[in-house]
Amino acid sequence: MARKEDVITVDYGRLKSFWQPRTDRIKEMYVLRRLDDTTKKKDFESIISNDPATFLRLATHLISFIPPVFRIPLTDDELQRGQSGKCERALVSLWRERDTLERKRGRQSWRRQFADLTLTTGWYSVLVTVVKGDDGKPKFLAEIWNPTEVFQEWDDEGLCTLVHAYPVSYKEAVKKAAQYEVDYKKKERETSGSVAIIDWWSRRDGTLWHGLKVGMTTVNPPEESPLKTIPVLTGPVLGEASWGGYDFADMDW
Repeated sequence: MARKEDVITVDYGRLKSFWQPRTDRIKEMYVLRRLDDTTKKKDFESIISNDPATFLRLATHLISFIPPVFRIPLTDDELQRGQSGKCERALVSLWRERDTLERKRGRQSWRRQFADLTLTTGWYSVLVTVVKGDDGKPKFLAEIWNPTEVFQEWDDEGLCTLVHAYPVSYKEAVKKAAQYEVDYKKKERETSGSVAIIDWWSRRDGTLWHGLKVGMTTVNPPEESPLKTIPVLTGPVLGEASWGGYDFADMDW
């Protein structure tokens, strides 16, 4: 095992390389949905069909436009029937709060974002957990992550390693580092306009570890997490029934 201070970078590089064929394929899908004219040549006519984009928008709408319905099985216990009704209304309220938050962020509804990314990439990645809010009340999280920025590894017990690497502005990077009481400043080698956040999770010998890097600075060295499993639901929507391809040696997802 690499030293604790660099295991984040090691796992990130290893998994990013493994999933590069998937990333390349997803990029091809983005080109298709943007209707890029890849055959355009000077003095020649080219035709692009808008069928892929039209089909994607229609499928996204059909999947996401109906609000979720929650029903808890009823019993003859009158008290439990009343509690079940409260639970159902609470779940509906949580979904509304989630959509309200997404609107404040300038985004579409949660369901539409999830449907769009799932249809485009063929994968899903959602951070699902409960944290303590600033007001001391529980805060339910269901953060959708772009599958092109999530790199996974499974074993027979489930998800064992996950790296979420995504770009943010310098201002957001400073705020992220401040959450860990670190005064972040760009290093000389960090020349791009954005800053990479590398969020690392790994289960090793029955213990879950978590670490975080902002740019080239480790703001949260790998430490033992109180959680038992990685709080992320992720995987392919469809694909081959076997591990990768048609035999055990084929790891091409």
